[in-house]
Amino acid sequence: MEQVKLKRWASRNVRNGYPMIIEQDVVKKPQSEEGDLVELVDSEGKFLAVAYLGNEKKSAGWVISRERGQMLTDELLLSLFQKAKDYRKT
Repeated sequence: MEQVKLKRWASRNVRNGYPMIIEQDVVKKPQSEEGDLVELVDSEGKFLAVAYLGNEKKSAGWVISRERGQMLTDELLLSLFQKAKDYRKT
């Protein structure tokens, strides 16, 4: 899994739970393609999260897990969707 280094402010955002990654957040554009998973690291190379690359209007990707090595599975997607649904109910 490719490691993508984030700029200082973007690393802080990810640590604080912000899920969206924009192109300006990364130090160097990843070699991975849209739909791939990457490891996000800070400027010192410390692991932050696993993200899904997906170019949309404003985003370049989304954090899916803060667990190293996390893979995109049906169970993970269901869990993420359920969390989003529960959040919207509050």
